[in-house]
Amino acid sequence: MGEENPGSVDTKRVFEAFAVDVHPWAKIGRGILLDYATGVIIGETAIIGNNVSILHNVTLGGT
Repeated sequence: MGEENPGSVDTKRVFEAFAVDVHPWAKIGRGILLDYATGVIIGETAIIGNNVSILHNVTLGGT
C-alpha cells in the first residue's frame, strides 16, 4: 500500500470536527473568514482571494 498524503490526515480531522472540507491544493488568500462554516467544501480547483467571507453550506471548486 502507498503512503497517505500527510495533509489528508489533518483534512480528515477538520472535517470530522467541523464538517468543513478544504482540499490541500486549493488556493486561498489571506484573511478568509468561515462564518458558521458547517458544510463548507473548498475543492482543489478553488481560487479564493484575500479578505473573503464564506457562510455555511457553500461549495467552491471541484473535480
